[in-house]
Parts: sequence; C-alpha cells; structure tokens
Amino acid sequence: MSTPTGTVTFLFTDVEGSTRLWEESREAMQFALARHDAILRQAIESKGGYIFATGGDAFSCAFQAASDALEAALSAQLALQEEPWPEIDVRVRMALHVGEAEERGGDYFGPTLNRTARVLSTAAGSEILVSSAIATLAVDSLPGESSLVDVGERRLKDLDRTEHVYRLTAPGLIDPEARAEEPAPGWSAEVAGDRRRSIAVLPFDVIAGDEHTEAVADGLVEDIISALAAWKHIPVASRNSTFAYRGKSMDIRQVAEELGVQFVLEGSLRQSGKKVRVAAQLIDGTNGNHLWAEHYDGVGEDAFDFQDRITRRIAAVIEPAIFAAEARHLVSKQAATFDAWDHLVQGRKLIEVFHPEEVEEGIGHLHVAIDLDPGFAEAYAWIGWAHWFRAWAHWVEDETSEYQEAIEWARKAIAIDPQNVVAHMTLAEAYLFRGDYHRGRREAQIALQSNPNATVSYFVLGAANLFSGDPAAAIESSETSIELDPIGISAFASHAIAGGAHFVLGEYDEAIVHARDALTMRGGYLHARVVLTASLAKSGAIGEAQAEAAEILRISPDFTIDLINQPYQPEHLAALIDGLRLAGLEDA
Repeated sequence: MSTPTGTVTFLFTDVEGSTRLWEESREAMQFALARHDAILRQAIESKGGYIFATGGDAFSCAFQAASDALEAALSAQLALQEEPWPEIDVRVRMALHVGEAEERGGDYFGPTLNRTARVLSTAAGSEILVSSAIATLAVDSLPGESSLVDVGERRLKDLDRTEHVYRLTAPGLIDPEARAEEPAPGWSAEVAGDRRRSIAVLPFDVIAGDEHTEAVADGLVEDIISALAAWKHIPVASRNSTFAYRGKSMDIRQVAEELGVQFVLEGSLRQSGKKVRVAAQLIDGTNGNHLWAEHYDGVGEDAFDFQDRITRRIAAVIEPAIFAAEARHLVSKQAATFDAWDHLVQGRKLIEVFHPEEVEEGIGHLHVAIDLDPGFAEAYAWIGWAHWFRAWAHWVEDETSEYQEAIEWARKAIAIDPQNVVAHMTLAEAYLFRGDYHRGRREAQIALQSNPNATVSYFVLGAANLFSGDPAAAIESSETSIELDPIGISAFASHAIAGGAHFVLGEYDEAIVHARDALTMRGGYLHARVVLTASLAKSGAIGEAQAEAAEILRISPDFTIDLINQPYQPEHLAALIDGLRLAGLEDA
C-alpha cells in the first residue's frame, strides 16, 4: 500500500470516555476494542487508507483523496453504531482535515496533523466532524446520501485560528445532538432542574505571560462574571467557586456537574510584547459540545480599557448563545413536558422568526410560561415586545391599541423586575412609534443602564437617538451594537439605523454601505431597502435607485411612500420621501 504524499486527507478517531469504560468494565472493553480495531481497519484499508499510528483506542490514517477518507469514515461509523456491544456503549468520534503534510519513514508531521487532532478534540461520540477545507473540497463528492451540517466555529486548543466545522450526516447515522439529550451519568431530573441555564466562568489559562498578565486574566474573568450576572434569568456561579479550579486539567462535564451548572465558559490569554490575544469558548457542560468560540486581539497598554472591551464583547454574545442551545434541546422534547423556562425559550425563538404565524404561536408559549410561573418577568417582557412588533409590522388593524398592549405587558414585567432590559426596550420603541420621543429615549437609556452588555440595548438606543433627531449619537450606538455582536439578531436592524442616520447627515455613501449590510443579513427588511433606495437616488445613482424601488414593490406590492412607518423627525422624513420620489416611488 503506497503512502499518501503531497496534499493528504487525515482521518483521526478515538473512543469517547474510554478511560471510564476501562474502569467500569475491563473485560467488556478488551473485547470491544478488538472488534473496534477490526471494523476500522477494514473500512480504512478498503478505501486505500494508510494507518500510520495507533495508540490505545485511537487511529491516525492518511488518504490521498478526500472522497475516499469520507467514505471510509462513514462506513466505519455505520458499522460501529450497528455493532451490538455487550455490556458497554462504545461511541467513536472522528475528524477529517486536508492539507500539506511532511512524511518521513511512514510517519507524518506538521500543522495539518495538529489541526486534525484539535478538531477531533471538539467532537462528540458517534460524530464525524470535517474541517472547512474538507467541506469545500468534497462538497460535490460526498458518499451516498450523506450531507454536511454547518455546526459553526470551534476554538481549537493551543491554535490561534478557529476552525469552521461541519458534521457528516447520513441515513442510519445516530444524530449526536439527539443523543446529547440523553441523561449523562449522574444526571438526574432533579439535578437537571437546578443546573438548567446556569453558567460558570473558569479562570483563564495564561500562555507566555508574567504575573501582570495573570492579574489581567483574573480581572477579565471577574468582570465577565459580573457582566453575566446582569442577565437575571441566567444564574452565574460565584468567583469563589470557579477559581478553585485554577490550574487543574479536568473534564468540563465533571467541572459542570461539581459546580451545578449547565454551561461553562473557559478561555486563555496570550501575551507577546504589548500584543494580547484572548480566546474564549462556551461549552455545554452536560455533553461537552462546543457552542461558541472567538478570539480577540488588542494591545495591553491600558489593562482596564482592554478588560472592559473584551468583557463587553464576550458578555454580549453569551446570553443569545445559551438561548440558541436551549432552543436546540427542545427539538427532541415533547411540548406537553415543557416547563416555564422551556415555553420562554420556544416563545422567544418563534418571535425572533418575525413572521405573523410564528409570532402568534410564540405569544401562546409565553402565556403558558406565565401560567406556570406568574412571577416570570422575562415572559411578560417578551409578550410586550411581540405586541410592539405586531403593531410596527402593520399586522393588526388597530395599531394604537396594540402599542398600548405592548406598554402594559412591559410595565407588568418591570413591576416584577425593574431592570428588565426587554421590557424597557419595548417601552422605548412603543413610545417612539407613538411620537413620544423624550420618553422613548429615556426608556432606551434605562435599558442600556440595566445591562450595558445587551447588544439589543444599543440598537434600541440608536433608534431612539435617530428618531429623536440626534443622528451622530445614533451612529455611535448602532456601531457599538454591531461591534459587540456582528451577526446577532439585532445586527441587521442596527445597520439599518446607522444607514438612516448617515442619510440624515447627507453621508449617502456610508448610508448605502450600512443599508446593503442590513439587506445581506435580512433581504426583506423594508426599512433598510427604503434607506438604500433614497440614498442611491440622492447620490445620483438613479438607475440603481430605480432597481431598488422595483424590489420594494416586489416585496410589498401595495407599498406607497405614505406607508413609511419609521418615526423620523419631519424634516428628515421629508428628505427620505424626496429620495424615494426621485427613484420613482409614488404617494398613495
């Protein structure tokens, strides 16, 4: 068998939890490992793969063609999952990556191998993960009826660059996410209720730093803990609890269980001269799955400024990431078994779809959440937000009454939790769209003060600043929202607000850029399309403006200038209307 050279595809495998399996049932594991080895060898060698290293339950293999490696991985995983393992449950995880590799004496070296191993470390049992390089190379040559599912960015230990990872799926393969719903060892329903949605922030590892660097890392973790505590519906483990794990190398699932939390945030801080890099990742402590990862670069001259910037950016994305993970957990759960938290998660998920039927269904879930827990402020707040959105989107006949409904639900939330961010956001938007700019701006400021790390607070403050006549402040607030979470749920709206503010200032080129960014994220967002059309027309690009006007009419055939429902100041609205008329749009 020839040794693959040049561009090589690597397949690495190992058995999840093998140490525990050996301790629990040594004889069963001895038998299982022999069968495991036979299945893998047959699958790998039948596709021309070269096994260049084995160790315990791990296989390291090389293939000349990515398609052969994928076929081998799929056939091996199917066979392993069909095998009737006696006494124990053998779950094998696999990872594939492709790149240049150095070969010497039948062995391989180099960064490509390191990256393959790190991708494998993020996989769950029964899962086949592939790197973005594999996904790009083999997208048209996947084996059988298999497909790739995008599972997002993964932070890889000791490597600077994250990896966009995909899961290979096929008929007959176990879904690792569905399997993740199974109770983990020692995971009782009672414990699950206590751990739900809670989070712990572990001390960050310091790489190539000194005592000052360690102090910065500790300060950063303390600030993140304080920032996350502003999300009242997400309990955060205390600093005293988490700092007991400093310097210890432990399974995240064990740490989560000992701390009684569901989610764990871990990270590292690396310093080279004045340059500092912080890496962070959010992990589901019930199954070890990675939910989010990112790194941040800066210059550490002003430690406090650096800590503040990184704290805000990390804290801003954690709450949405937790909600997204919780929503995925509900897919395999019967609605009849939902508790108040489940109904909140499902309700919020449906409302954020921004379609009439889903919003209506989401409101229903939130009402059930309140029936189960009458003191659940977050549920009241989201009902208020949903009613505001229905009025804003013209989905109801009596918009005035709908705005009032939104205000009343928001006030109910604030009566329970005076600092509820969503409730104050709802009040801000409802007042603005009723023409009460002073109260709208005040409520937006209160929302931001209640939680300075909530991305949506900056978006709402940006809207309040724009519509009350302060476009420069609107740009600053909107760009902060975008910086904190460039792809979050409010990013498209923040781009539209920034675009509107630049338009009001006569900065049409900048308005066009922001409006197009908003439409890239949400192509049907009418406000962004209106800003884009008017800005193109005012800048002299009449042909492009007419094309955008035609797109507005395609999306909303009954649209007329009179239907613009953003509460701009009269002179600013007049300028916007003038631009739309230049593009050929008509009054009612």
